[in-house]
Amino acid sequence: MRGATRDKGTTVPGKVFVHVILLDAEYDLRRYPFAAESPAFLLPMLNQPLIDRTVRWLAAFGLNEVTLVTNRNVAEDFDLAKSVVAHKLRLAGSVHEVLGRARAARRLDEPLLMMRANLDPLPNLRALIRSHVTDRAALTWIRGTALQGPGRYTFGPPALAFAAPVFSRLLLNDAQPRPLARLPRLCRQRGLACAEFEPERGVVEIDTSYALYHANIDALGSSPLTAKAANDMGLERRGERLWVAPEVEIGKVDIDPTGGPVIVGWGAEIGHGAILRGPTVIGEGVSIGAGSCVHRALLLDSTWLPRESFVANSVVSPRLTARVAV
Repeated sequence: MRGATRDKGTTVPGKVFVHVILLDAEYDLRRYPFAAESPAFLLPMLNQPLIDRTVRWLAAFGLNEVTLVTNRNVAEDFDLAKSVVAHKLRLAGSVHEVLGRARAARRLDEPLLMMRANLDPLPNLRALIRSHVTDRAALTWIRGTALQGPGRYTFGPPALAFAAPVFSRLLLNDAQPRPLARLPRLCRQRGLACAEFEPERGVVEIDTSYALYHANIDALGSSPLTAKAANDMGLERRGERLWVAPEVEIGKVDIDPTGGPVIVGWGAEIGHGAILRGPTVIGEGVSIGAGSCVHRALLLDSTWLPRESFVANSVVSPRLTARVAV
């Protein structure tokens, strides 16, 4: 990757260049029905698709050469094509293909950064690279959400990983179809050093995919929304655990933040008499009719709820409504 990782004048030791690979979740059933309609990383959250936030986050650290690994037909998906063109993403059918290109260009000596394309937000990249370079680990990774208990999911696969050049060569020979989930085990099998990076406490990760909904909404409810995270999302605090984006119209409503914060995206309209119970995320341009009750739910951008609607423990989109079991 021909871009030094810089942040406010600070350079990561060794002037590291990095291959960045974003992995598509494809069409697995855990993300049904949303991934069947649209890639999870293109689903809108607050004011922009998740992949837009990810690419801009990478660009802030000077990482502008990004490859999206997907088997989707870009020519048949306008939103995907628009994102690829807007962010100048490179396309590949597999990690094996990306590493093959790197080998042909004699660039296998560069570290490899792999992550799911629908993460938002992410840990401090500068600190992660610094930890990886300093510890000289073959693999430095961060686990995905791991919440255990009644009605909660547990996720063990890493959400993000840095692989050293030696590990990149190993992957090139193995050609794993789903490399991110198998990286730690592959590393242990080869007897290579594997370090775990701990992100800052209070990081809020919002994932709009179907099966990950419960885990992320629980994470939102179990930890306070930090001022930094709110600032990154352009939110203003109003009252106890109510965070609102600009140009929002809210009537006289009842906010119950007992379970977690209520986040309202840009341009949303909420009618009089509505009841909002956290943790709840209301996306950009959402319209909630008067007298409605929204309890522990995720409303994707441009969703419209008629008067006196009741939505609980659900993900709602303009075209699809998916019920999530408690």
